[in-house]
Amino acid sequence: MLDRALTHPSVQDRPHNDRLEFLGDSVLGLIAVLFLQERYPQLAVGEWAALKSKLVSAEHLARIGDRLGLDEFVVLGPTAKNDPKTARSRLADSLEAVLGALYLHTPDLTRIRAWLDDFLAEEVKALQALPALGNYKVALQEWTQKHWKILPEYRDRAIGTVQAPRFASTVWVRDRPWGEGEGPNLKSAQQAAAQAALALLTQADALC
Repeated sequence: MLDRALTHPSVQDRPHNDRLEFLGDSVLGLIAVLFLQERYPQLAVGEWAALKSKLVSAEHLARIGDRLGLDEFVVLGPTAKNDPKTARSRLADSLEAVLGALYLHTPDLTRIRAWLDDFLAEEVKALQALPALGNYKVALQEWTQKHWKILPEYRDRAIGTVQAPRFASTVWVRDRPWGEGEGPNLKSAQQAAAQAALALLTQADALC
């Protein structure tokens, strides 16, 4: 099972890891949600969502893969070997595939979390030191690009007066509205809409 998890789809003559990667993506998402709920119960759902999008990002997964030395064991086909631009995403995908394989071998999340939670805790600590943590628009964009390869669209309108300006924003993804927000300016209205959308999308993702 582990051999398959470390075999990239570019390899033609043996079972590869795309299905294990798909499973591992969901396993990672669930673990990230459980971790945040247990360690940071005081945070709002929108803050959980922003943190979760970072924890499950390809960038973070590739860094974990680096620390585990995973790249040395990934089997690649000729096309992938000659494509250094996708090296980081391949490493992230391989880590997800390993998580999927571990879950199939022992569907007990506590065993996986015994080593994964330490990486998550380090990342959250680093993220909380960044002033951009509450940037829900960035977090939502990362989520939609990771899962659907598209960007969110914001539809804005003025709802206040000249004396008391106020704006509303609705964020659309895949031709449907996912979140609404209001604020004294467009920036705050869009951030509120993105926060609402993140909470809804990540909740739905965790239930899948």
